[in-house]
Amino acid sequence: MSMPKKSITTINKKSLKKKKEINTKPLIIIQLILTIAVMIFAVVTIFVHDLLIWFELLLAITLIDMGINNHFIYKRKYFTAIYLVIGLALVYFFIKGQLGV
Repeated sequence: MSMPKKSITTINKKSLKKKKEINTKPLIIIQLILTIAVMIFAVVTIFVHDLLIWFELLLAITLIDMGINNHFIYKRKYFTAIYLVIGLALVYFFIKGQLGV
């Protein structure tokens, strides 16, 4: 009689706790598109000052995406926090500006 084969997951319980890999290619593409849009919008905002608030929103979204990329791809804790805090602060100022408070 042969013994039933044991799988690696039943032998090594830590292998069950592995993190799922995230496909980061779309995040990089989004960051590239947002960065190009921010540069274009920065030039346009110089001539049309009414678009400044929308430039801030686009910059905030770009910074938040950069923070997410830092967390998942580059694994730099401090830059992730900096990007997210600045991005969320810009979103706050955008909402505050839109409400007229």
